[in-house]
Formats: sequence, structure tokens, C-alpha cells
Amino acid sequence: MNFVLTSDHGQLEIKRVINPNVIFADHGLIKVGDDGNIADWDAYCLSGGLSALVFLKDPDNMEIYEKVYNLLQYMREEGIYGISQVFTEPEINEKEHLGGDFSFVPESDGFTSFGIHGYVRW
Repeated sequence: MNFVLTSDHGQLEIKRVINPNVIFADHGLIKVGDDGNIADWDAYCLSGGLSALVFLKDPDNMEIYEKVYNLLQYMREEGIYGISQVFTEPEINEKEHLGGDFSFVPESDGFTSFGIHGYVRW
């Protein structure tokens, strides 16, 4: 009998999971209806495990762009959220050739995973 285990991300020991959408909701960037579903949003985080993509409903709204960027930078600087770096879309495109209609890419400290829980129902 053969047993094969493959992985494209390795086997990292994750110590915690952070759910940025809950923090976005706490800061008024996601509005949740009485039914628990998203009623409206300005920013939304899509987990990629050890990194994530942050989308803005209106990427041309510089007030929201700055609010989200400053919030992500605060979370990185605070040191308790497990974010090691925050890239803008142009920065991550230059560094990793990753581009798209997202605005930011927060990266993990290697011990934290970005969760998909917390206001994920549209």
C-alpha cells in the first residue's frame, strides 16, 4: 500500500485565526442586517489562509481607502493581530506579480491564519 501526502503550502503550525471582517464591522465598514447577512459593505476581506485580499466596494473613494489602509496598518503595528505586512495592490503587483481588483493584501506572521468566518454571507 502506498500513502502519498502532498501540499502546496507546507505544514505550518497555526496558533490562531483572525477574522478581519468582524473588525471591519466593528469599524462600520460592514453593515450586518438583523438576519445576520451582510446588508451593505465598504470593505471586505477574502481569506487566502496566510494572506488575504481586501476588496473595497468603491476603490475610488479615497476616504474609505485611507480608513481601511490605516486600520490594517494599525493592526500590523499593534502586534496582536498576527499581521506582518500590508501591501497595496500596486506594491504586491510589483513584488509578487499579483494584481487584481482588490486594494490590499495583509500577510500573516506565519502563526496566524485569516479566517473566513464572521459576516461571510451575502
